[in-house]
Amino acid sequence: MIRAYAYTGTYTENLFKRLKQKQALSYGTQSEVIAKVLEKAKQQHEKQKQILGHHTKFLEFRTKPLKYERNSIFQKGVDVQLAVDLVSHAHMGNFDVAVLCSGDLDLLESVRAVKNLGKKVITMAHNENIAYQMKRESDSFINISELADAELDAFSIKS
Repeated sequence: MIRAYAYTGTYTENLFKRLKQKQALSYGTQSEVIAKVLEKAKQQHEKQKQILGHHTKFLEFRTKPLKYERNSIFQKGVDVQLAVDLVSHAHMGNFDVAVLCSGDLDLLESVRAVKNLGKKVITMAHNENIAYQMKRESDSFINISELADAELDAFSIKS
């Protein structure tokens, strides 16, 4: 393995600023809901800073700013970035086997494109979090719910 990429949404100052503004403009129950979202986001941000600050020789984080709508914080554009990178690196001949740790159906066409370029795709996901078509299209599927703790620890980031 030469390099591994981890794709995720990140908490930003703009997100926290937006949440604080929404809370200031809200009242009653809505203000309380936003306060809870804000508090949870702060906690998650602290955890995320530890993980993103963990330097490793073979792991590169590819991030997109998290978004907020309808009392929910969510990722936007992360799967698109993963799909573009997957196909781009396949075209450049940067890998023979891709290990995709996602069961997201949005990645199905990029998996097909990569396989059409003669590359192998191993998909790792929890059996309940993978689309049937992704399982079928992958050359191999690893159900992470069947891995022992020691096996999971072997490739997990410890903070």
